[in-house]
Order: sequence, then structure tokens, then C-alpha cells
Amino acid sequence: MEANERRRLATEEASRWWIKMDTRSADTLSAEDQRQFTEWLRESPLHVSAMLHVAHVHDALGRFKGWSEVATDGADENDNVVTLRDQSPREESAPRRRSAWLPAALAAGLCTFVVGGAWMWLGRGEVIVTDRAERREVMLSDGSVVRLEPESMVRASMSDDVRNITLVRGRALFHVSKDPNRPFIVAANNTAVRAIGTAFGVEHKKDEIIVTVAEGEVAVRPVAPKIPILPMTQQDESPSAAQPASAGVVSKSVSEVRLTAGKQVIVQSSGSAEPVREVDAERALAWSEGRLVFDGVPLRDVAEEFNRYNHVQLRIEGEDLGQRLVRGVFQASDPETLIAFIGAGAHVSVTYPDRQNIVVAAAP
Repeated sequence: MEANERRRLATEEASRWWIKMDTRSADTLSAEDQRQFTEWLRESPLHVSAMLHVAHVHDALGRFKGWSEVATDGADENDNVVTLRDQSPREESAPRRRSAWLPAALAAGLCTFVVGGAWMWLGRGEVIVTDRAERREVMLSDGSVVRLEPESMVRASMSDDVRNITLVRGRALFHVSKDPNRPFIVAANNTAVRAIGTAFGVEHKKDEIIVTVAEGEVAVRPVAPKIPILPMTQQDESPSAAQPASAGVVSKSVSEVRLTAGKQVIVQSSGSAEPVREVDAERALAWSEGRLVFDGVPLRDVAEEFNRYNHVQLRIEGEDLGQRLVRGVFQASDPETLIAFIGAGAHVSVTYPDRQNIVVAAAP
């Protein structure tokens, strides 16, 4: 989804929330509604910005008292004349109690996107880091949006000619704002991913880089260590320099892999790329929505993945249990669902030595 479309949807959602709050008092707006609104704000700085904008517009319209003086009661649909109401003083309606908790909710949303007193707005040479169990969505200065997963780190260097992003560790989903004159390049280890306007995910693992495209097209190119990532030249862009993008193949002249929506490539630490494969992009990028998908992954590795998303740590005891393969889709923030899944297929014991740890072992 393009940045402009994301902003439009955020504004529509903010408007719906405002209407709901404007037509109900704080006494009738349920605690669940208030919780959902606060969570919606925390999902993205776009939501906070959109809500503040809607509130500002509403306030500006409210200050223009002429709106409330215009009457069309009884007017024929074809009339082009309206009648002004009497300008006699009137009693002001009491302000809604919504204001008692709305500022607090907005403040909570704002605090989610503030680090060390500074907005997480990446411009030139900015860095952002997420801790364990921390997920963030960041708007870049060009309007692109980066969704960063736990234990991840990115650096941004934006110039008039190129938008360079380095994924130092972890994984991130990028929604790139279109700007043909400024290539958007993500570097991870020995791999560079170039896009103009698209959505794609990059996973920086120990021995490999995984690139998955959700929308549009990207070019993936292995790069030598310690060599700056530069915009690809016009020669690189020429038809003779690359095979058709839809093919998803390596261009021999530039050692470049072209990926379109629903395609994925894995680049090994040695710099060699595995064959491009077709994937269900929504499933392959489910981690960006807080879901973890496993297809024959050892339980020990599954637990390690869950631990990145939670403060409570899951420990698997026993070599045989740790090697048991797991298949399924789980909510990243709910390790109890994994425990229930394990227990349904085998006898295990679960202990809680303290509030921060869960130990799963084979039952005697």
C-alpha cells in the first residue's frame, strides 16, 4: 500500500473515531471502545497525526459560529437561497466529557512514538532501535513508512539523490513513497534492495537475507563488503541490462535479481542468491502484522522467535522436545497459545518459576 493511500485510510479511520466520540458521552462510550481507540493510536504515528488533524479541523469549524446559524429547514431542493436564524444570544451547550480521557489517549499514542524526547522521524543519518517485545512503525522524511520488528535496528541517510536505509539487524517492512528521481535502497549485510514505489520486507538473519515483495517491484543485488551503496546507473536500468522483471531472474550483466509481488529470494552470507520462488506474500510477511507462521520449524527455534516478541521468556528443556517440528500460525504476543498447541500433541509439563519465565519439558 502506497504512503498516500495509507494516509488517506488513517484519516478515514480517525474521522470514524471522532464521529463515534462526538455522538457519545464518556459515560456511554464503553471501556472497550476507549481501549481499542488507544491501541489504534499506538499502532502508527500516522494514526496520531490523523487524529490530531481531525480534532484541529473540528475545532476550527466549531469556532465559526456562522455554521450553526445557517438553516435550510423547509427550503425547496431547487432553492438557492438560505435563511439566517435569529442572532439572539443562546445558551452554550455543555462540552462533552470526551475531553476528560481523549487527551490522555492521544498522549499515550504520542509517547509510543517518542524515544529519548525526540520524534521517531527518520531524516538524515538517523538511527532507530527496537528492544525485545517492541514493535514500531516509523515515518521517514520522504513519506515512506518502516514497520520495525523487535530487536531490530535501522539507519537512514536521506539526500536529494538517494534514500539509503541500512537494516543492521532484525527485520522490517517498507512501504516506499514513490519518487523516481530518488531511489530507495535498503542495505542488509551483503545485499542491497532497490525500490521506487513498493512494499517489501527484509529479514536480516545470521546466515542469510530474505527479501519478500508484497507490492510493486524491487531489484536485489549482492554487494561487496565495505563498498558504499550507490544509486544504480541508467545503464543498469536499460532493457539490455536486465531481463523482464516478471521473470524474477538474475540479470547476468549486473548480477541483479528482479522481484515482483509474491516473489521471494534468499541471499546467503557468501553473496550467492538462491532461486527466486513464488510465495504467499501475506503469509510470508505475517510477522509484520504480529503473527508467526511456522512450517516444520524445530520447537527450540520457535521458542526463540516467540521470545523476541515477549517479555515473558519461553524455555524448552530436553533435546528431543526441542527438535520436535512445529506447523501452525500463532499470535506473536501470546506464547500460551503455543504451549496449548504443544500440549495437545504430546505429554509435556509446564512450570512458571517466576513471572518472567515459562519452562516446557517432556512429562515423565
